[in-house]
Amino acid sequence: MSSSGAPDPGNDPPAPPRQARLILLDDDPDVRSSIGDVLGSAGHQVAAYASGEEVLADTNGHAGAAVLIADIMLGGPLDGIAVAEALTARIDGLKVIYITGYFATARISGLRPQDRFLRKPFGIAELLNTVQELI
Repeated sequence: MSSSGAPDPGNDPPAPPRQARLILLDDDPDVRSSIGDVLGSAGHQVAAYASGEEVLADTNGHAGAAVLIADIMLGGPLDGIAVAEALTARIDGLKVIYITGYFATARISGLRPQDRFLRKPFGIAELLNTVQELI
């Protein structure tokens, strides 16, 4: 408080983190589980999938999703980029965080300004901060 008794805006507590519905796509069950646990612990609702085909087949699991977190290299006919392109065409305002352990800049050089890229391994804080930035 200031000397006048009015609240001092410089000392306001930080706003609580925003929470959102997220779509998580990673074919590695350990990575998918770990990321899902971190995001769930932060209060997010997470729909997790092992393949691009699984994500695209589930038309009900995407309602209200704000962010897709997609591994680029998947063990199947669809990669994370193809899935992201399909979902962003279906879901207005969907933002994407691409994740990979491989350096794939040639294929993702056309990232939309609202999308992000995280290289594995990334830290919990980096992931949560990136999600917060997008929601």
